[in-house]
Amino acid sequence: MKVVLEAIYSKFAPAGAKPAFYTDMGGRLRLFTALQNEAYPFCTYTLIGNGLETWFDGETQELISVQFNIYANESSAQNITDYFEDLKTLYDECALSVTGWSHLRMERNWAYLLRDEKNNVWQYSVQYRIRIESD
Repeated sequence: MKVVLEAIYSKFAPAGAKPAFYTDMGGRLRLFTALQNEAYPFCTYTLIGNGLETWFDGETQELISVQFNIYANESSAQNITDYFEDLKTLYDECALSVTGWSHLRMERNWAYLLRDEKNNVWQYSVQYRIRIESD
């Protein structure tokens, strides 16, 4: 859902003061894939699934799964674990402003840390489930 992806980015890069995660990433949050030769660290996010729930009273809800991938090319895991903490601070149980919908919840489902030794790159993958309701 385009409006959810827009709400996620707006939370990352609001007008005015920027959150710590924005500063960590140098403003580099990309939809689906990074730019060619993107500077580290950076983060990608993508919609990995969504489903519709309709209730008897006509209420409609969408359940949306979104995955963030944080990348850093450093020897130590210290910075990427700090970036993960700042991502959690920004998005765990946050309030999203989703045009045309009421945001009900953004819940982190799981996260895991990976290491590509050959290329000296850390990756932290984090999945969230978002529930929104039609206005």
